[in-house]
Amino acid sequence: MWPLIYEQGGRKDTPIYLLADLGAGDVLAGPVIILDNTTSTVVEPDCHAEVTESGDVKITIGTGTRKKIG
Repeated sequence: MWPLIYEQGGRKDTPIYLLADLGAGDVLAGPVIILDNTTSTVVEPDCHAEVTESGDVKITIGTGTRKKIG
């Protein structure tokens, strides 16, 4: 059974990944939870997480594309 994230549309199943099991270049589409020894990262729906070469997690919100406003 997956943990759940609640969002506007209701409950959503949320897989959990261990950062130690991921490699550089791995990309996860939210919602997901990434656990490490000292931290947890929640990647919300419509966001993406990418593991960098140094093992950090880079979050992209939405599509990551810029929109002109005004």
